[in-house]
Amino acid sequence: MNQREACFAVISNIKKFEPNTKVSLTDGERKEVVNRLTDMFLNDEVEMKDTEANSVKKQDPAKMKSYVIGLVNDFFRKDKRVNGNIAYEASAPGSRPTDQKLKVLMAVYQIAISENNEEAKAKIYEAIEARKAEVKKPAKQKEIDYSLLPDDIRELLGK
Repeated sequence: MNQREACFAVISNIKKFEPNTKVSLTDGERKEVVNRLTDMFLNDEVEMKDTEANSVKKQDPAKMKSYVIGLVNDFFRKDKRVNGNIAYEASAPGSRPTDQKLKVLMAVYQIAISENNEEAKAKIYEAIEARKAEVKKPAKQKEIDYSLLPDDIRELLGK
């Protein structure tokens, strides 16, 4: 079973709700979800990529529990079946580099710092800032329904 479906199945088993509604769990219910999912991961009932980091998690229940807590939090934030059918939008897009070129530039920048290479640091920093500007999403303009304002305020705003 994949991770997304495992989360939904366990939550559905613990709390009855209509899909596509906002689901809230008590602290006890949330702990139960985390414990059940952790057990499922440790018993290989839930799919995980075969990586070294995941192997470490499977060997250490505390690390697996920490992973599952984050998984459940992300699931509640992103899955429309439990978040009220709301499309997820990152609160701070760009705060984590997902662009491969940006990741490489940042890694090379760290090397330049460790080697105390001021010239390279300055040049790489410029490249990082330029790349951030390239991949930055344009800010959304909030639409305001000025017709909801009282006439006198709307006039002051010239609307």
